[in-house]
Amino acid sequence: MARLPELQLRHTSLRIADHLLDRYKLGRFLDLYPLPPSGPVIVDFQPWQGYAGTLMVIAGSGFAEERQANQVEVGGKPARVIAAESNRLTVITHHLSRTGPVKVTVEAVTAMGPRDFAILPWPTPSACDDGPPYSYAGAGVGDAPSAGTVPTTGTARILVVVCNPTDLVPPNPADTRQDVVDTFADVTTFCDQASYGQLDVQVDVTAFVALLSDADYYHRANGAAGYPNIDAAVLDQLMAECAQGAVNQGFNLNNYSVMVASVHMPGLSVRAWGGWSQSNFAYDDGAGVSINITTTNPLGLIAQRHDADWGRAAHEFGHNLVDGGLALGEDVYSSDLIDPTEATVQDFEMMGNHDSHPLFSAFFMHQLGWYDPANVIDLVWDRNPFSQEYDIVAHGLTQDASATRYHLVRIKVSDGLYYFVEVRQRPAPAAATPQVFDENIPLPMGGVPDGGVIAMKVITGELNNNHQTRLITLLQEQTRVMVTGDEAVDPLRTLRIAVVDDNVQSRPRVCRVRIEWAQVIADTPGGDFDLRIEPWGPGWETVDIWIDRNPFGMYDNTDAAGNPVGNGDAPRPLEINRFEARIRNEGTADTNNVKVTHYAIEPPGVGDNGNWAPLSTYTIATIPAAGSVTR
Repeated sequence: MARLPELQLRHTSLRIADHLLDRYKLGRFLDLYPLPPSGPVIVDFQPWQGYAGTLMVIAGSGFAEERQANQVEVGGKPARVIAAESNRLTVITHHLSRTGPVKVTVEAVTAMGPRDFAILPWPTPSACDDGPPYSYAGAGVGDAPSAGTVPTTGTARILVVVCNPTDLVPPNPADTRQDVVDTFADVTTFCDQASYGQLDVQVDVTAFVALLSDADYYHRANGAAGYPNIDAAVLDQLMAECAQGAVNQGFNLNNYSVMVASVHMPGLSVRAWGGWSQSNFAYDDGAGVSINITTTNPLGLIAQRHDADWGRAAHEFGHNLVDGGLALGEDVYSSDLIDPTEATVQDFEMMGNHDSHPLFSAFFMHQLGWYDPANVIDLVWDRNPFSQEYDIVAHGLTQDASATRYHLVRIKVSDGLYYFVEVRQRPAPAAATPQVFDENIPLPMGGVPDGGVIAMKVITGELNNNHQTRLITLLQEQTRVMVTGDEAVDPLRTLRIAVVDDNVQSRPRVCRVRIEWAQVIADTPGGDFDLRIEPWGPGWETVDIWIDRNPFGMYDNTDAAGNPVGNGDAPRPLEINRFEARIRNEGTADTNNVKVTHYAIEPPGVGDNGNWAPLSTYTIATIPAAGSVTR
């Protein structure tokens, strides 16, 4: 009987020779080459050319059998190792790889491939060739991300260095400085309220420090990723100048955990930078200016414009408190996504739409540890029927003390997929001590009630999706709080999170939520409708599921009538690829309020491992008898 290749890579890569796929043939192949006793060596890799993002097999010796212990670079970009043996690595090249060398580094020793990997241009839609492979996004490991660089309880001291370029001197430095003082006073209040007094943020603000160069030197306009902003290329110099200016004014940097460069840049757009740290601040212009300051502990660093909203300042400080733990980061902005709708939780997250002043979402509140453990309930999804109602209370200014209420519910579906359920509420307008957060969270039309439930999905652990997503998104259909009668679902797990009563108590708002899964589903009443999607054929394709890529409505693969066949369009990295599905009703009666959920498997293309994450859920109002609806 013929020996089958061990690695089944059809449809995932260009042609790879059997002697790299079959372990027996691989051994015979490597016997032809003299290999050193230690250190990595690359004998061959295939394919020799392909699209950015392709799957590649590297053969040689001295590779680490622990995937993460191999650092692989293809065409100047890191590749993701998805399988490792001592003589073979299987990797996914980066979606931005270019023509260039293949390198493997193990324990600081680097091996170079025998040739460069050549990047192929993407095929045109009319070429009838397979499109580029799916793009992968890597992630860390664990059921929750690690904490940030600043302790979340006790005292955190921030030093704000107000500074100005040579050509943007503030006309009234005292007033401008006072505005910065007031901004960070709101940050202190936010952290005090959000943590229930467990985090005391103390802020000192320097007098103005004159920078060495003009605004054009420190600011970069539109034209590169992340801009308009303070130029990333000069951040080290800027922070060194600020550190020296603070020291010159008598501030001891060792007394602080965070330093902020608040740069006077009126009229210039700035997004701000945050989330990095360092302990050495050095700059030498070769003309007499020499800075070299080292602190006893690394300082968390922030660079922002002088008049940044307090929400921006709290957000950037948040980078020092929380850690997304994934390659996608903890920000949940929509502005830097290919498809902005993937950031639906941003209005409920300080790490998202910060200038609207939301609280941290339940995921980060759980990480921060500001809720008493008695106010957090953990559930683990399984295949046994489960149904339970919980009273969930909004954050408020004091932590709930009732033994029958919770601030959040966390549902573990798998090591990489969690659901969080919480209640959010806008502040009381006439409160003696106003709540500074959640003043603009989305409500139902008309603004009544003033709060409700949100359910979010959080992807942690290994993230190998073939779609661009945030680590936190909403599970629910609504992009507002859910109220009585609303629900969020994961049909694959028969999981339903339903709001039973949105007003058990009005302030702080208490909502009763029913969480259930694996419930017995009754037969269709009367059997008069029959919903289905055409099953897939031999090529694992169905006429009822396809991809629509821009230009939308036109497809790479069609039948004679112009209808999509196969995959419709070949998906492309860094473009919006719409996932379309046709749901058929072959019964004799219309059916209403049909919920449809799209899923992606992680990682894609490696079989049904059960790790399916929902992309989105929507409701189809009506599917007519003997008809169909495409969404």
